[in-house]
Amino acid sequence: MNLLDQKLDILITGGTLLTMAFPGEVIEEPVIGIRDGRILFVEKGPLPAGTTPEAREVIDATGLLIM
Repeated sequence: MNLLDQKLDILITGGTLLTMAFPGEVIEEPVIGIRDGRILFVEKGPLPAGTTPEAREVIDATGLLIM
Protein backbone atom coordinates (compact mmCIF):
# COMPACT_ATOMS: atom_id res chain seq x y z
CA MET A 1 0.00 0.00 0.00
CA ASN A 2 1.28 3.45 -0.94
CA LEU A 3 1.72 5.84 2.01
CA LEU A 4 -0.42 8.43 0.22
CA ASP A 5 -3.32 5.94 0.11
CA GLN A 6 -3.49 5.52 3.91
CA LYS A 7 -6.14 7.12 6.11
CA LEU A 8 -4.46 9.84 8.19
CA ASP A 9 -5.28 11.60 11.42
CA ILE A 10 -3.74 14.89 10.27
CA LEU A 11 -2.63 16.18 6.88
CA ILE A 12 -0.57 19.38 6.81
CA THR A 13 -0.11 21.22 3.52
CA GLY A 14 1.62 24.43 2.47
CA GLY A 15 3.91 26.60 4.53
CA THR A 16 7.63 26.23 5.11
CA LEU A 17 9.00 23.19 6.96
CA LEU A 18 12.21 23.55 8.98
CA THR A 19 13.48 20.00 9.46
CA MET A 20 15.71 18.56 12.16
CA ALA A 21 18.10 17.23 9.48
CA PHE A 22 21.57 18.76 9.59
CA PRO A 23 22.11 21.58 8.63
CA GLY A 24 18.42 22.41 9.03
CA GLU A 25 16.91 21.56 5.66
CA VAL A 26 14.05 23.84 4.60
CA ILE A 27 11.19 22.42 2.53
CA GLU A 28 8.74 24.77 0.83
CA GLU A 29 5.10 23.68 0.37
CA PRO A 30 5.47 20.27 2.10
CA VAL A 31 2.73 17.67 2.43
CA ILE A 32 2.97 15.96 5.83
CA GLY A 33 0.96 12.89 6.83
CA ILE A 34 0.47 12.03 10.51
CA ARG A 35 -1.24 8.99 12.05
CA ASP A 36 -1.23 7.74 15.64
CA GLY A 37 1.05 10.64 16.68
CA ARG A 38 3.77 9.70 14.18
CA ILE A 39 4.88 11.39 10.98
CA LEU A 40 4.30 8.83 8.22
CA PHE A 41 5.64 10.88 5.34
CA VAL A 42 6.89 14.27 4.23
CA GLU A 43 6.54 14.97 0.51
CA LYS A 44 8.33 17.92 -1.08
CA GLY A 45 6.10 20.28 -3.03
CA PRO A 46 2.40 20.07 -3.70
CA LEU A 47 0.98 16.69 -4.68
CA PRO A 48 -0.42 16.15 -8.16
CA ALA A 49 -4.16 16.80 -8.47
CA GLY A 50 -6.27 13.86 -7.34
CA THR A 51 -3.64 12.36 -5.01
CA THR A 52 -4.61 14.08 -1.75
CA PRO A 53 -4.72 11.51 1.09
CA GLU A 54 -7.85 11.22 3.23
CA ALA A 55 -7.48 12.70 6.74
CA ARG A 56 -9.70 13.45 9.75
CA GLU A 57 -8.13 16.93 10.03
CA VAL A 58 -6.48 18.99 7.30
CA ILE A 59 -4.29 21.94 8.26
CA ASP A 60 -3.46 24.57 5.65
CA ALA A 61 -0.15 26.04 6.86
CA THR A 62 0.20 28.52 3.98
CA GLY A 63 2.26 31.49 5.18
CA LEU A 64 3.35 29.65 8.35
CA LEU A 65 6.55 28.00 9.58
CA ILE A 66 6.25 24.30 10.45
CA MET A 67 8.70 22.91 13.00
